[in-house]
Amino acid sequence: DLVDAISQSYYQMPGSVTAALRKAVMDVNQLLLQNNMVGNNVAREGALCCAVLRGDELFMVQTGESFAAIGRNFGVERMPPSLPERVTPLGRTAGLDVRFYHNRLESGDMLLLGDPRLGHLPAQAFQSALVNTEVEIGLDKLAEMIGPGSGRVILVEFSDEPIVAYQDITRPTPRPQ
Repeated sequence: DLVDAISQSYYQMPGSVTAALRKAVMDVNQLLLQNNMVGNNVAREGALCCAVLRGDELFMVQTGESFAAIGRNFGVERMPPSLPERVTPLGRTAGLDVRFYHNRLESGDMLLLGDPRLGHLPAQAFQSALVNTEVEIGLDKLAEMIGPGSGRVILVEFSDEPIVAYQDITRPTPRPQ
């Protein structure tokens, strides 16, 4: 429901990408906050990282304990650059702290939207997974970094080449018997 609310709010907002992102985040925070205040269920809170690609520009907004990184031919850029002193989860207060980022992308750049549990790692730790590599190799490197624990990641490789259909790896592949 929250993903649908963010999408709907974003696409209904005229004007700039950043204004639409800000409104979408504030709307979904308000929705979650209202649910937490009047609902009989357990209070929910969270983190959010939204990315919008427009041409060769990447606009991102983060709130809560969210983590992202961009790998380029010169290294890795963390977003946020370091752990914020204060992290206000989504759905806890109307006074939400929102972080915006804007980047120009080139072919070969990689975007990692990662589990906040990866946020403690330094930018250099992601070098082999995000810089001068392919998405399949990057996913293998991220799996090695996560190790026996668990974590969710979205890894995007920006390319000028035609789109190739990859197998959906979110579901186990049945083994032939």
